[in-house]
Amino acid sequence: MFEILRFLHIFSDAAYRAHCARYTEPDDEKFQQLVSEWDAMLAGGLRCGLVRPAVCSASLYACTDFVGAASRLRPSSVLAIARYQPDRADVYRAWMGDTEPGPRGEAMRERLHVSREDGRFKVAARDEVCGDCFGAGGQRTGQRCSACDGAGWFSRGGRQWRQLGRMLELRKLGPPTDQRYRRAYDAIG
Repeated sequence: MFEILRFLHIFSDAAYRAHCARYTEPDDEKFQQLVSEWDAMLAGGLRCGLVRPAVCSASLYACTDFVGAASRLRPSSVLAIARYQPDRADVYRAWMGDTEPGPRGEAMRERLHVSREDGRFKVAARDEVCGDCFGAGGQRTGQRCSACDGAGWFSRGGRQWRQLGRMLELRKLGPPTDQRYRRAYDAIG
């Protein structure tokens, strides 16, 4: 698990640097280089999709709003990692925290599916947590979530595995501090 955890930290740091540059780097070539570095960690046609306004003056990148937005960002936390083996090759599922803590603390924002491509780890699929049920798939009343149809997550692209099979290994590194996501975090495994 050490190797996949290291990759996830590198991936999270690349995303963080690209997001910060979106607000603070006036040189578009440098910004595009950071986006390309992040995109290189994505497989199967996935792209980060990070862009910035088409018309921006250099002074905008020094303004208080842009610098303030960048200062609130941080690399996503790795909350949990699970290992599966659907096709004789390991597939990892990682539950990631938010890049910007909200008023209630850190949320569980994204779920990544990581596999090896040409001997290197790549993010093969990305899911975004449902904002209605906070990843639990249902309401506290026991009713299935109507927004995500009980899945708890929305696919944001990439490879879709029909079945990942049984979980072979799980490592929980710490729950999100925003308690609304706690039921979904506790259900991992």
